[in-house]
Amino acid sequence: MAHDERPVSAQALHRDGDEAHTDFSRLFALSDGLFAIVLTLLALDLRVPDHLPAGDLKAELLQLSPKLLGYLVTFVVVGVYWVLHHRLFEMIVRHRLGLLYLNLGFLLCVSLLPFTESLTDVDRDFELAWTLYALNLASLGMAQLTILFYANRRSLLHHHLSGAELRRVVVRALGGPIVFLSSIAVVHIDPDLAPWMPLLLIPYLRLVGRRPRGARA
Repeated sequence: MAHDERPVSAQALHRDGDEAHTDFSRLFALSDGLFAIVLTLLALDLRVPDHLPAGDLKAELLQLSPKLLGYLVTFVVVGVYWVLHHRLFEMIVRHRLGLLYLNLGFLLCVSLLPFTESLTDVDRDFELAWTLYALNLASLGMAQLTILFYANRRSLLHHHLSGAELRRVVVRALGGPIVFLSSIAVVHIDPDLAPWMPLLLIPYLRLVGRRPRGARA
């Protein structure tokens, strides 16, 4: 008898018993736990230098400003993708094994952030360090888009996204990858400017978030 690979609804899983119901709850627990660990590791990497001479705290804090900027950027990016991850899976009402593997791929990208962010603290070859960090940041958006495309194609969403709906989502989701990948080119021209590139996401998201006049809410 051929194996039945039809999607199984979350409601049906709940009716079939606790063991089946744990499929989504375990996914959420693993994802939330990893996000929490990543944010904790980022915070633990913030250290005030030891053995400061008297009166040198201000100078040392100024030296730490690039590290603080990197921490804030990474924290905000991780926080935003955590929210987006929850919003994405609120749309998903069925599951397949492939969805779990894609989610693991996304979590792999998230788990690398403390490492790639710490590379930017190294004095040598900042351009290479930033390139790896920016590629890591860009991979988050691409991984989530992959999950969305897979879920939409496999009819795992509560409703199939039309072409127009999918385009709107893609335009918004590509903001991060576009900005982060662009910063790789910038870092080879002006290394001091590249860490500020993520701020471009603010006007980008405001721009693409506007509805045309006369558009229905």
